[in-house]
Amino acid sequence: MGNERTGERGKKGGAKLQERDAEVLGALELWGVLGLGQIDALAFHKGFGEVERTRLFFNEYGEDLYRLSGYKRLQDLKRSGNVEAHFYRDFPMVFTLTTRGHRALKRAGLARLPGFRRSVSGHLIEHEILVNAVGLVLSRLHGLTVRTVRERMDWNSRGGWSHTTSRARIPDLWVSDPEEPKAIEVELNRKASQLYPGIWVSYQTALPRNGAVLYLTSWPSGPESVLRQAGRLGMQFVYVSDLEGFKASAGRCVFHNCEGRSLRLASASSGAVSAAPEAPVPVLETIGGAV
Repeated sequence: MGNERTGERGKKGGAKLQERDAEVLGALELWGVLGLGQIDALAFHKGFGEVERTRLFFNEYGEDLYRLSGYKRLQDLKRSGNVEAHFYRDFPMVFTLTTRGHRALKRAGLARLPGFRRSVSGHLIEHEILVNAVGLVLSRLHGLTVRTVRERMDWNSRGGWSHTTSRARIPDLWVSDPEEPKAIEVELNRKASQLYPGIWVSYQTALPRNGAVLYLTSWPSGPESVLRQAGRLGMQFVYVSDLEGFKASAGRCVFHNCEGRSLRLASASSGAVSAAPEAPVPVLETIGGAV
C-alpha cells in the first residue's frame, strides 16, 4: 500500500456542526477509519436499497459520488478541521476523526469513547476497512449489536491499542447476544497453520456457552483450509464462510463448522436478525474485553 499521506488539516472555525455532521463524527469515533462510500451509506444515503448500501459499506463507489452533497459536506468537515483525509498507494481515500472533531462530539454530549483513531498504517488499511464493512452490514442492515475493537479494550492517548499482544487476542468484531455471542475474524491472507492452536485455545478457555467464532476468509480455498485445521484440533465452535459470499448475500451467507453444522447471522428471506444457529454449538465469551 505504501506510505500514507495526510490531507490538509483545515482552518480553524469553518462549518457549523449539523445533525449529519455529528453522525459522521460519531461513526469515525466508533469505527476508527472509514472510506467515502462507507460514510455516504451511513449518513447521506440511508434510503438506498440493500444491494447498493452493501456495495457502499464495502467502500465500492464510482466517480459520481464526488459530485453529491455528502462528499461536499465531508469536504466542509475536513476544511474546518473536524475530520482528516488519508491517502495510500493503490487505495481509495479514507477519513479519521481529529482532536477538533472529537471535542465537538464531547461538547454535544455525543462522545462514546475517551479517545479516537488518528491514522492507520498502510499494511493494515485494507483489513481495517473490510472489517468495518462487515460490521456495518450486520449492524445497519440486519440490526445486530456489533461491538468494535475500540469499544472492547483500553486505548491510549494517541488513539491506539494499549499493547500488541493483548490486541492479538481481541476479535475483529463482537456480536453481542446474551444467549449466543459471536466473535468475527476477517482474514484476507492465509495464516500459518501453527498459529491457529494458540488462538483457538485462548477462545476455548474464554468461551461462554452457546457462542461461536466466525471466520470470513478472502483467499482461494480459505474456508476449506480453516475448517481442516479446526477439524484436526477438534474446535467445533469455529465456523467459516467466504468474505465474497458475505458481500454478495448482504450478510446472509451460511457459516459451516468442521462437523457439518451451519449457522447464519441474518435471515435468508426477510433480513430480520436470526442469531440462533441451525444446530447447537459450544460458544464464546469476550476475549480481552467486556462484551
